[in-house]
Amino acid sequence: MILRSLRLQSFRAHEETRVTFAPKVNLVHGPNGAGKTNLLEAVHYLCLSKSFLAARDKYALRKGASHFELEGAFEGEQRSELEVRLAYVPGEGKRMFVNGAPLERLSEIVGRVPVVVFSQQDQALTAEGPSERRRFTNKLLSQAHPTYMEDLLKYRKALRQRNALLKQHRGRPPAPHRDEVLASWDEEITVLGSRIIARRIEFLRSFSSYLEDAYRHVESVAERPTVEYDTLDEVPRDATPDDAEDAFRQALRRTSEDERERGRTLIGPQLRDRLEETPLFLLDDIFDNFDRERSEAFLGLLQSDALGQSLITAAQPGLFEAFVPFDGDAHRKQRLGAGAVLGKAQAV
Repeated sequence: MILRSLRLQSFRAHEETRVTFAPKVNLVHGPNGAGKTNLLEAVHYLCLSKSFLAARDKYALRKGASHFELEGAFEGEQRSELEVRLAYVPGEGKRMFVNGAPLERLSEIVGRVPVVVFSQQDQALTAEGPSERRRFTNKLLSQAHPTYMEDLLKYRKALRQRNALLKQHRGRPPAPHRDEVLASWDEEITVLGSRIIARRIEFLRSFSSYLEDAYRHVESVAERPTVEYDTLDEVPRDATPDDAEDAFRQALRRTSEDERERGRTLIGPQLRDRLEETPLFLLDDIFDNFDRERSEAFLGLLQSDALGQSLITAAQPGLFEAFVPFDGDAHRKQRLGAGAVLGKAQAV
């Protein structure tokens, strides 16, 4: 998937900004406060209907403006064109349009334009607890498999209902009516939870080989990164959906007494750590974390056929000018100042 052009109106530091992009490496550089990160944030809004900065929509509205509007022109790998527009009005919320047609639900955009973002905050993937890694995995899987997100939302709703029932009757002896209701929620989270677990296992198997290959491009040392999914004890590493469902039922039976005592659900994917489009990569000021050798290797990977288009922000262009040929058609650099594009290299 390639982003051809982007328009921001009354969004953060941008009163009215239009930017066009090249098909591979795109560098946006400029001083702090110029609005570089806001460009990536706008792209993320168009791809997933929300910010990657965990900020509320109203804070993205430019001071004094009545609404903000974002618009992106995308091109798929089969040459299909996608015009995505998002409009936000305080008190009314967000609306999204694809090729002029309104979306009934914002979640319908997920997976249409796959995107992966890396920023300073993403160091939490390795530094923090498993919840950050689950969030990252859920974000990728929701874009690759629309049914995954539907299952995840339904699972969370069923889990809340089940936990409310367990909490209400915490420590009480079994009762026929309550156990009948609990059994219905057991069935719901078993079917949904097992599908979530099986999909995560499938994803991490393929992601692990991708991670190893990418790591070899960037690191010269003989280290091998690994990804493992610590799920239910009963689930084998090569589990099928049926295996996961059987294991889920066994685990629920095994923990039923403890759950009644504690008043909450004790097992499931909430406790554990294929789309045919290449995702768009958003890299927000991350190269300060790399030495020169790793930067060169990573930029080489971004220019290769292994990855698609990338949008990079940085304060200074020097490092990138040394390793990326911006004088051709494939890559582009442009300077941003006070919410406006000041200069750019030509690209088709």
